Amino acid sequence: MGRNSSFTKMSPQIQNEFIEILGNKIRQVIIGRVQKAKYYTMIFDYTLNTSHKDQTSQVVRYVIIENQKVRAEESFIDFIETKNKTAEGAKKEDLRRIASELEQCVSDKLTVMDLMDLIKNCDRCKNDPDSVHELANLIIEERKSEESQQLELEKNQRKS
Repeated sequence: MGRNSSFTKMSPQIQNEFIEILGNKIRQVIIGRVQKAKYYTMIFDYTLNTSHKDQTSQVVRYVIIENQKVRAEESFIDFIETKNKTAEGAKKEDLRRIASELEQCVSDKLTVMDLMDLIKNCDRCKNDPDSVHELANLIIEERKSEESQQLELEKNQRKS
């Protein structure tokens, strides 16, 4: 550092505010790019952080077309702390399948809320909630993957 330079240490609170301001500005730039893009998709991925807290990362993937050149970009948006995510985003059929896998008695008359209660109150969920959570995520992801493949197939058929 030169003679006329000085450095003042920032408090953790000021550092966090500074990081938040920069993060918001970066998000605004990314959102601006996505708004200009012809195609984009949002990706939400659930994981445990290093403190073993549930969190969902938000990522956006988008296509930029400039000067007849096409490139795909992917940008991280944010982490969201999630609480009790078991069966979140599940459809009724997913819940039926989860309950069946947990050896619960399932009927067609059960509502979504009935199925959620059935799952949350079963012995396995009370004794090993992580395994039920993993089961739910696997079933939901499997269904989403099948839906995505079906959409891609329909999209390719329309192009033909």
